[in-house]
Amino acid sequence: MASNITLRGVADEKRAIRMQARRVMSRYAYRDPDPAMEADRRTSMNDARTALCLALGIAEKDIDPASGHDYSAEAYERVRDSWRYHASHHGLSRFYDGPAYRQVIDDWRARRPDLVADDWVGPLEGWARD
Repeated sequence: MASNITLRGVADEKRAIRMQARRVMSRYAYRDPDPAMEADRRTSMNDARTALCLALGIAEKDIDPASGHDYSAEAYERVRDSWRYHASHHGLSRFYDGPAYRQVIDDWRARRPDLVADDWVGPLEGWARD
């Protein structure tokens, strides 16, 4: 029982970090019309994203240095499960979901080809909803 409490404490701490990160990231949600300021804003947002990944315990080798995105195996599983959930509950639109789906798959293949072994939505890819 003590280990469940410890694991729950870790989960609560990670949730608190994510909630605080959302507040910080929302500051960077606007777009600045000045190109120099926009570049600075994007750099700050990427740095904040990297700091969040490090605070959550993501290994440095799994963090994209340019964007700060998490490319760990756990992140891959979360993204894949999210697409599978979406496809199984809502169907996939060839025109609406298709380009985004292909872009996400290509992005993961480019960065972590060792993880992308299957088609995420497989038999669900009937593109039932158009």
